[in-house]
Amino acid sequence: MLLDKVCYTADFETITRNGVCDVWLWDVCHIVNKKHTTGRTLSEFFDYINNLSYSSEIYFHNLKFDGSFIVDFFLKNGFEYKNSKTQFLRKNQFKLVV
Repeated sequence: MLLDKVCYTADFETITRNGVCDVWLWDVCHIVNKKHTTGRTLSEFFDYINNLSYSSEIYFHNLKFDGSFIVDFFLKNGFEYKNSKTQFLRKNQFKLVV
């Protein structure tokens, strides 16, 4: 149930330099108290969300676009994609629902 969750919205701002699009700013906003947390790198973003409550949910304005940076970060930082129907993943594994 949504009321049992701590909910946030998130958004990435990007810039394209020399044909490469990168995240230069991220923001996470608590839906109820409107407190914003902002950072500059995806490493900072993941450090921040890893410290949120386990029951947190994060909603993205444009997950199709922003999610591509998340998947790219995972693949470049030792995470393993699992194409599995199991709901249990080990540390540094991820699956996708598109």
